[in-house]
Amino acid sequence: MNNSDTENIKLYLSGFSGKTYYFVIYQGENCITISQGSIPENGRIMIDVSRKCSNYQGMGRLFVYDQACVVVGLDVYISGNNCSIHCKSLQPSKNDIIYRDAKENERLNELSQIHSSIVNRYLAMQMAVSAFSKDDKNYSIFNTERIRQQKKYQSFQIQLEKNNDYVSKFLQIDNVSREQGTQLLECENDKARNNVACITDHLDWNVLYTSGRWMAVIDLWIRLHTTILKDQKRFNSDYKKISLKLESKLYNSFRKRTLYNLKNYQLGNEKWYKALPKNKPNK
Repeated sequence: MNNSDTENIKLYLSGFSGKTYYFVIYQGENCITISQGSIPENGRIMIDVSRKCSNYQGMGRLFVYDQACVVVGLDVYISGNNCSIHCKSLQPSKNDIIYRDAKENERLNELSQIHSSIVNRYLAMQMAVSAFSKDDKNYSIFNTERIRQQKKYQSFQIQLEKNNDYVSKFLQIDNVSREQGTQLLECENDKARNNVACITDHLDWNVLYTSGRWMAVIDLWIRLHTTILKDQKRFNSDYKKISLKLESKLYNSFRKRTLYNLKNYQLGNEKWYKALPKNKPNK
């Protein structure tokens, strides 16, 4: 925390005067509004995170609405230090946003762009490969590049894990919430196994709790288990493995969401939630 024990985020949104904004933070399934209102004519907003949640470290999100439509949805890493974010474009991309005193957010932006570049290139090659027969000379060209992007993606994921910092861990979480685990795979079962293993074994659940992706990741993990893998013994084993990592507050939230999902979204799978232990598992 800085010397004043406050976290101030200065937003400069000169292109959005008159529009409605919300700035929120996350704790598991809870979305906490820190500040909201109408953006003034000069576009300047001061967000004091500590006013609602002291010593918070995690993700925040800025929403800007034009009537009922979201025109901006920006993830912001809150590190405990003052920073400022500038955006003038009415249709902002990551290249239009300027960060001041916010190296972690700059880094998150850079890593996100590297990730997107690899995935987009891979998807383009995948489409190109499907357009040609294996006998066509173009097939091998595009397939070689497709495989190269797969390897590049895997190396990038390994580097994220080695980085061992909040923004790298958040990006892993953000990726897997969109079913992009540690590998780019095409077979549905292989993708499901990879994503489930990533969620169970690789994610930092303390970071997940403040990421804004808590429910999305848990719901995905359950859906992949119940609709694709369909192995209740593995599900129970993974549930125990995750539970052992969690302190009481996180475990209670994890169990609550798991039971809610199984009871309300996975109809016909009553045996799955009935088999879960009533108390936190022991080693």
